[in-house]
Amino acid sequence: MIRMTSNDRHAIRSSNGKLFCDSVGFVTACESNADEDGQHLQDIEQFNLLEWIKHWGAHAADASLDILDLGYWYRGRDGVRRYSEPDADWRKTVAEDMFKRKVSQR
Repeated sequence: MIRMTSNDRHAIRSSNGKLFCDSVGFVTACESNADEDGQHLQDIEQFNLLEWIKHWGAHAADASLDILDLGYWYRGRDGVRRYSEPDADWRKTVAEDMFKRKVSQR
């Protein structure tokens, strides 16, 4: 079961700043670096929290979220809305690290 309430607020970290979104993924605030590297964060409109929940089998409120782990919709400089997939290599690395920790705890 996917638990999502209107009171949820999620923080998504990036090396270039931090974004906040509501329970359905719409960005509510952006704290990006003033330099050129952080400006792209301001183009992000919505995170795909449902995909993240389905992938990891967990609720977003129970996790520390990284931008590389989430798909998101953004508006390009040309005004067209596009989708950026989660970083598959990053997810693989995270899954391997989690598995190693679970094995070493036994």
